[in-house]
Amino acid sequence: MVRISRPAVEIIQGNLKLYLTYLTPRDLDEEGFYEVDKLDATPGASKGYQRILNERRVGALDRYLREAHEHGYANLPTTVFLATEGKVRYNEDKGVISFDTKNVCPFNVVDGQHRIEGLRRASRTDNDLRSFRLPVTIATGLDEAHQMYHFFVVNTTQVPVDQSLQQQIAARFEDMNRVEKLPYIPHWLQHRVHTGRDQRALQIVTKLNTHRKSPMKGRIQMANDPEGGRNKIKQSSIVKIIQDQVLTSGNPLEGNETSADVQGNILLNLWIAIDKLFVDGRNRDDTVIYKSNGLFWGFGISRWVFNVLYSSTDNFTVDSITKTIQQGLDELPDEAAAIASPDWWLSGGGRASALNRANARVYIEAFRQGLAKARNREIRV
Repeated sequence: MVRISRPAVEIIQGNLKLYLTYLTPRDLDEEGFYEVDKLDATPGASKGYQRILNERRVGALDRYLREAHEHGYANLPTTVFLATEGKVRYNEDKGVISFDTKNVCPFNVVDGQHRIEGLRRASRTDNDLRSFRLPVTIATGLDEAHQMYHFFVVNTTQVPVDQSLQQQIAARFEDMNRVEKLPYIPHWLQHRVHTGRDQRALQIVTKLNTHRKSPMKGRIQMANDPEGGRNKIKQSSIVKIIQDQVLTSGNPLEGNETSADVQGNILLNLWIAIDKLFVDGRNRDDTVIYKSNGLFWGFGISRWVFNVLYSSTDNFTVDSITKTIQQGLDELPDEAAAIASPDWWLSGGGRASALNRANARVYIEAFRQGLAKARNREIRV
């Protein structure tokens, strides 16, 4: 049995008593100090309400804490939520809680299992972290049903940061004058900052969403944009597609170190051409071209279109791009020839309604083959 006394603040919310304090890896490593009731992956299992531990998240936290600690910058400011059926003693005058582990442990982890495990692992490698103060909120007098209730509330109402907002934040970090003032940057954020892909992709997306000639004008739901709608493209989705299909070494638009402004102009022309060929005056709300998988296909064929234009004319006007795409469509393999028709791309009646990433890749490859065939024929002539 271990007796623990810590500075604490008592917070009462209705009939719930909470104590805000801290624990260290030394506390957490005590046998039977806490437990995590994991979700059982076995069908029909009745026990468990926690998420299964994600080893990747734990490993990332372990690495972050060890690296950041070397710079005096290891932080885990968000409190872990622990619960117990037992009671702790609270001295209001001194602002101190005390308890015997035998009487209140094991604490159940309602929220924060990855932070706990990441910190424990880091402290086994770096002994200085053994005294790291992890903020915790302790709820007392809660039976299992109430603990499950709080787990449900925490994990269904406290939504993680949206991907679109993450992209905006990472793009702002790409102003290296700000980043260099930080004593430590996690390796994954450092990688995002140094590549600059979030910032460049957002510049491109902003142009596509605001330019008066853009067929996507006003169709992209940017981060914190309250004007949502079922026909809007999420910023996070289109940014990810651009990063994967355009801002990659396999695409000459990236390989030729073109500025984000020029990239935006070229991609604007690409989508004006695509709109001309595959929408052809139809209602844009009724076509899959402006859904996620249609965008994936459109940006996906760009590398082959731009390969031709870089190697031949260096002319990226709407007419040049339209002509090049049409060359590929004219020589499509028979099994993919239907995608050249705007009607194929219509929602509901068109076959593109069933388009997914896997067959979008098949149609990108079919376009590549068609364009290669057209170019070879042109060379022979």
